[in-house]
Amino acid sequence: MGSSKSCCCCIPLRAGVMVIAIVSSAFYISSLVYLLIRRSDMFAKHPDSLNFLTPIFWTSVAVVSVYSISSILGVFGSISQNRAMTAVFRVLYWIMAILILVVSVAGWVLLLVNRDSWQDECANYVSKPDSDIYSIVKVPSGSEVATVLQNACSNDLKTILIVSGIAVVMGNIIQIYFASVVSSYASRLKRGNKHIPLRNLDDFPDNSHKNMY
Repeated sequence: MGSSKSCCCCIPLRAGVMVIAIVSSAFYISSLVYLLIRRSDMFAKHPDSLNFLTPIFWTSVAVVSVYSISSILGVFGSISQNRAMTAVFRVLYWIMAILILVVSVAGWVLLLVNRDSWQDECANYVSKPDSDIYSIVKVPSGSEVATVLQNACSNDLKTILIVSGIAVVMGNIIQIYFASVVSSYASRLKRGNKHIPLRNLDDFPDNSHKNMY
């Protein structure tokens, strides 16, 4: 999927991997900071489920921390062209890409399978007087009210399914493409000719290798 010479058809592999690593670092580090800052609020909202939430929370913190470190290794590995750092970043990036693929597809399928129950919950929620989106418009028949609410929730849920489905497909395609770009760069570092400075692999075209002879 990823070109052996460039990222997104025009960006050198080294620069592309560096950008991917920097963006990943920013995302995972900000996620880690958010989790740690909002820990008390998360636990306070569900005091009866602490035995269940606590291990999930700290597992999430551990996973995000590992990927934060791997992304930082990716940044330094691409800057210094360090094969070991880039290899670690490649492996963990692929693992995360596969996890995101599985979780996102499973979540979308779960939403689709439970569409009717979500639709009923939506109708029940908007029909409550204390709901933020409760309508004061009166409809003569109670059955007409239920029909209107069901149709509105059905249309909204259909829109959510379509938009989220497109997001899942496009997001995973991009994620897997970036993982293949990282793999291409790691493979290039691994098989790079020891007699050629590694920077030349990205900074110069292949015909520059003729200078060896």
